[in-house]
This record gives sequence, C-alpha cells and structure tokens, in this order.
Amino acid sequence: MPRKKSAFQRFSDEFFDFILREFPPTATWLGIHRYDTKLPNFAAEHIEERNRQVEKFAARLKRFNPKRLKGDEAVDYALADGMLTAWIYGEKRFPEHKLMPGMYLDTGLFALYVLIEREFAPKAKRARSVLARLKKFPRLLKQGMANLKNPPKEFTEAAIMSARGAIGFLKGPLSQFASGIRGKLGSDLAQARDKAVAAMEEYSKFLQEDLLPRSRGKFAVGKRYFNLLLKKRHHVDVDADTLLRLGRRHLRSIKRELEQTAKRIAPRRKWTSIVDELKKEHPSNRNLVNYYAKEMQRAREFVRKHRLVTFPRQERLKVMPTPDFAAPVIPYAAYIPPAPFEPDKLGVFWVTTVPKGTPKKRAEEQLEGHSKYGIVVTALHEAYPGHHLQLSLAAYLPHRLRHLMETSVFAEGWALYCEELMWEQGFYHDLRSRLLQLKDALWRACRVIVDVSLHTGKMSFDEAVDFLVKEAKLERVNAEAEVRRYCQSPTQPMSYLLGKVQILELLKDYKKLKGADFDLRKFHDELLSHGTIPFKYVRKLMGLK
Repeated sequence: MPRKKSAFQRFSDEFFDFILREFPPTATWLGIHRYDTKLPNFAAEHIEERNRQVEKFAARLKRFNPKRLKGDEAVDYALADGMLTAWIYGEKRFPEHKLMPGMYLDTGLFALYVLIEREFAPKAKRARSVLARLKKFPRLLKQGMANLKNPPKEFTEAAIMSARGAIGFLKGPLSQFASGIRGKLGSDLAQARDKAVAAMEEYSKFLQEDLLPRSRGKFAVGKRYFNLLLKKRHHVDVDADTLLRLGRRHLRSIKRELEQTAKRIAPRRKWTSIVDELKKEHPSNRNLVNYYAKEMQRAREFVRKHRLVTFPRQERLKVMPTPDFAAPVIPYAAYIPPAPFEPDKLGVFWVTTVPKGTPKKRAEEQLEGHSKYGIVVTALHEAYPGHHLQLSLAAYLPHRLRHLMETSVFAEGWALYCEELMWEQGFYHDLRSRLLQLKDALWRACRVIVDVSLHTGKMSFDEAVDFLVKEAKLERVNAEAEVRRYCQSPTQPMSYLLGKVQILELLKDYKKLKGADFDLRKFHDELLSHGTIPFKYVRKLMGLK
C-alpha cells in the first residue's frame, strides 16, 4: 500500500495543481497534458480572483510550523513561502499583466510551440490541442490590450520586435506543422491560423500606434523589490549593494587573468585585439547549427569518459535554429530543458542564425558572436555537463513542487562552474578558447553590475548597452538584445556569477568534510540530486552547515 500523504504533501499537491490550472502552458511544458487545449485567463476580474486564491494559499502555508517539518518537506516549505511572498508583493508593486506587453506574445506562442516541437503524442492529437489554443489566441491578445496601462518604453519596443517574429512563426513553422494534416482538422487549423495572424497584426498595430506613445513607465523595480527577489526567489543572504561589490571585484580579477592569458598568446597585443581577431573565425551561417551539434557530442563523450557526472538513465538533446518568435531576445543561443513528467527526456538547444535579408555588415556582426573558439565553451555550458545534463537529472526528481520553484542561481551557476571545470579537466586546451571563456566570464561579471544598476536606478538602458560594449566587448546589436532581456528579468542576469561562487564555496566545505574520501564525481552527483533549488537548502540536504 502507498504511504498516506502528510498534511503538507497534500497542501503541496493542491498548490501544484492550482498553478497548472491557472497556467496551462506550464503544465504542457512540464509534460502534464490535462490542460493542453487551454491558455491562461488574463481577464482583469480573473486575475483579481487568482490573486485572492494565492493569498489564501499563503495563509494556509503559515499554519504549518516549519520547525516540525523535516528534510525535503522543510525545504519545500521554504520554497513555497518564498514563491508566494514574491508573487503577492510583485502583483502589488510590479504587476506584469499591466506592464509587460511581450508576456501575452510569449505565453501564447510558447503554448503553441511546445505542442508542435515535443512529439509526446500522435500528430493529429497534438494538432487538435494546437487548434484549441489557436482559437483562444485572439482572446489572449485582446486581454493584453485591455490590461496594459503604462509599460516602460523598452518593454513595448521589445514586444514590437517579438510581434514581427511571432507573425513569422504563425505563417512559417506553425503552417508547416499543419500542412500535412488533411480533412476538416487541416482546414480548421488553417482558418484558426489566419484569425490568429489577423489578431497578431492588430496587436502589433496596437503596440506601435497606441501603446508605444504612452509607454512612459520605469523598468527599474527598485532596490526594495530587487532585494526581496534575492531573499525570497533565490534564498541568498546578499543584498543589491553586496552583489554590486561582488560583480566589480570579479570584473577586476577576470580582467587581470585575461591580460595574463593574452600575453601567453601574443605578448605584445591586448586581449581585446586578440578577441576581435578570433571573432572573425566563425562557421558560416549555413553550418552554424551543425557546428554546435558536433561540439556538444564531443563534450558528452568527454564527460562520460572522465566520469565527471553520472548520467541519468535516459536523456536526449536536439540542436536546431531558434524559432522566429524568440530570436529578438536570444542573440546567441538558448537551452530548453526536458519535460520532467514526459517519458522522453528530450532537451532542445536553440542557435540563433542570421535572418534572410539581413544587411551584410549587420549579419557579419551577429556571426562574430559565434567564434569557433567560443562555441566549444558555449556547447559545454549549455549541454554537457552544463544545463542539459543538470536539468535532465533534475527532471527525475519526485518532489513535484520543486519543478515550479527552480532558481537560476543554481542552473546558471552550475553551467558557469562547468566552464572552469572542463578547462581544468582538459576538455579544451587551446589558449584562444580559454581567452574567450574568460571573456565570457567577464561578461557574467558585467551582468551582475548591469542587473543591479538597471533595477536600482544607477544605469539607463543606453548606459547599460554602452557598458556591455565597452567592458564585455559585446557586439552592439547583441548588447541591445541582452539589455532588453535584463530589463524584464531582474535578478536573473546576476545568477551566473553568484551561483558559481556559491558552488565553489560548497565544494570547499565538502572537501573539508570528506577529507581523504573526497571524490569529485560523488560531489557532483550529490549536488545535482536535489533539483534546481537554492544552495542554502542543498547545503542542508548534503549535511553541510
């Protein structure tokens, strides 16, 4: 007989199910298909009711005595408390449905994309779900038009760019998916697609002609909310000021290491000059995706051979071009993890290629972000042993609530830690790749500074772009895309460096604990066995103070 669930487990299950009902694409994303025909309801009155329910869950959670909860339940309590606190404060201080026009695009398009890309069911069955969501798409955009009040200009401009890609997605990949479907279902899909395109064109016009002229809001969330996100979303014991000092300190130290590495490559040249030269050595646009795929396979074989991490019983990775709707905010590449509740643990790696018709100079500038010497580092960061391997392992975690409460401090910190790990283990030997890895580490330090500075009012959008171009040596077109994303995701950009620092501190303490019995693979296996949760709780579950 299965064990009777505790009161807290029943609460966790109820809250988990509530989130999936309210945000159906999240359910599909996780591999739960009860809500595949639905989209979220962003009608103003429904949002008010949703927030009332969230406050009720928060009140119910407070009835539990956290001191009486042990082990994993104590961790899940802290995670739920953090999520609910940040949600309630965020709805009052920074209501996304009023301020983020891109949210409506992202919600609807990703809800469609995940049904098309993941082959979890026969195509006809998925097509019926696509049809149902397509029919609801115009309503979603109408709700956005009614809700949006005074967003920041930067948010509206980003949404206008995304809308262009969204129309391309509906006319391109979605139409290609529907093209092989015959009969009434096929004709219904075509009709629903045309209506969705018309709704998207109306929304795009609304953004440009109505919303943009009255978009005067501030993107900065302010120091108080930023600190709350650090404490309640990421559960770290640092504030914005401490984080800023951390970023500046690492910026200085990484610059010194860059200069030392450059001297070993070309004694009389500056590292920036060498980097500029290395950028020009990149794959062709046509071969870009395949080049990444080959490097990822090489990294996978290295991790297995050197027994750095125990692989999960099943994992797969698909490398493909970034979809049109996502390309405006993904300048280089991105990783989409496997669905934890799906039998097939498939991860997807997006590579942003140069769109057709891009002027030659701008196209070359974009491709310079894909240096052959840098791709080796990006591949291990995103795939093996980075994001894909870590999140494939996390996908098997039995604690359902944790799949909703992941922190980027763990995910991004692990991937950045892997860059150094794979250099030390000998995966890449070329000092030119090391130079670009350090250049990327410099970029992550810059992200900390920009993240804090943007959201505490110390930097404007243009100042942040200039800073990334000057200090991180990003191409301007890519720096602009980066800052657009930073403005809409406070505390995410800082998570890379902070996470790596916390892993290194944890590793140091683990070595002290184990002494002569220390084993690197066992450390990695234990570290990765608890899900993508704050290191504060990983420490406790690993028996460390």
